[in-house]
Amino acid sequence: MATLAALVADAASAAHGEARRMAYGMLANSVEATKEASVQFAADARCVDVCLRGLEAGDEAIRVAAAKCVKAAAKRAPAFRGALAKKGGIAPLVAMAETGSVEAAMRAAWALANLAVDSAANKTAIREGRGLAALVNLLRRQRASSPLAASSLRNYEGEALRERAAQGLDALCQGDAKNQEAVVLAGGA
Repeated sequence: MATLAALVADAASAAHGEARRMAYGMLANSVEATKEASVQFAADARCVDVCLRGLEAGDEAIRVAAAKCVKAAAKRAPAFRGALAKKGGIAPLVAMAETGSVEAAMRAAWALANLAVDSAANKTAIREGRGLAALVNLLRRQRASSPLAASSLRNYEGEALRERAAQGLDALCQGDAKNQEAVVLAGGA
């Protein structure tokens, strides 16, 4: 198995297509695997740029993998949370939450929640970047009506998505009166 540093290098250098999807997918799986891996990833000087490049990719699978990396690194590394936000990492996550598939929106919501932990600056940036409104809208996503088997899967996915959106809103509102007010004004109360 490749080292985490090698996986970061692969993701950083992969140009396009399937090779890039595979590089980001393998990196995300490794970063999410253990606490130590997420800490090691967050300590890598290339991690913020690799995440940003992935979040801005045209391929949703790459964006989802990058959001997984953000989620894991942001949970464990305050310096990563600040660096990603300063380099513009919040806007592509909000866009994923607004327009992505259920999987993409769920991963984006989870990443936004972790970026908000213990960071007043990130909470403000997420609010000002439409992130609170995007999370409130995710709570409103309706369950699709379809045959029983497909409906059950969609209901499960919808519940998981709403759970991550609620987690994000909770993290953003902890100790932040402006965000609490913004959620109420967005119809989330």
